[in-house]
Amino acid sequence: AASRPAATRSRSRSPASDVAKESGQARPKKEKEFAWMDSDDDESEPERAAAKPPPARSSPSAERDVPLDKVATLGQMAKLAPKLEKRLKDGEVRSRELCQIGEAFLRSKFFDPGLFAAFSSELQRAFRRNRLDPTEIVQVVCGLAELNAYNADLFEAACDALRPSMKDLAEPLRSRLEAALKRVNHAPGGDFFTVLQMRPRDRREACTMFWRGQCKWGPKCKLSHDQDSFEDATSGGTWRPPSMSGGRSVG
Repeated sequence: AASRPAATRSRSRSPASDVAKESGQARPKKEKEFAWMDSDDDESEPERAAAKPPPARSSPSAERDVPLDKVATLGQMAKLAPKLEKRLKDGEVRSRELCQIGEAFLRSKFFDPGLFAAFSSELQRAFRRNRLDPTEIVQVVCGLAELNAYNADLFEAACDALRPSMKDLAEPLRSRLEAALKRVNHAPGGDFFTVLQMRPRDRREACTMFWRGQCKWGPKCKLSHDQDSFEDATSGGTWRPPSMSGGRSVG
């Protein structure tokens, strides 16, 4: 028997689709069953690529080291430490920069044995060569004492550098230095503490209004309220009380 040809199936088109095709109208999109199905399915690849944010780029300022006088955190100081240690060992750090390193130590509360050893060596050399003034020496010593970063040779070198100018050291600096030395239990040789505890002489002119009980400036007065200044003014004849000047205060 001859085989019968396979029956072909033809899709039947609905009248509605034929009408839409003839009129040129697009078929309405079928509503999706779930809301999450409408997320990005209808976007083309170029649109999706344009919508993506560009990759974050590292800022050049974030990679740059913070200047030494701007260091405020432990991380900032730790990042600078290797370079500073190398520069200190190579003798490339200036005397004024040594003060900045000490201040950065204090602000960041940073301490590293290797860096401190190199810093201590250079600081002692600066003390011996008188490259720092008394105020700078006191500030460095007080900062190290507050960090409890004590080195006996370093503190003794600082005291030796301060000896010639101790008599002219201002009272606030004397008090700070004395407290710092006691904090680390450093005992300078000789009569250092005796001279340190002596009151410096006030060389300003005596305030006559103060000794008459009429000075309204108090500690802000530009003239001296010191007993020695008053006695010098009296013995030198520049000031006389009313009982010796015909009822008027002269001075």
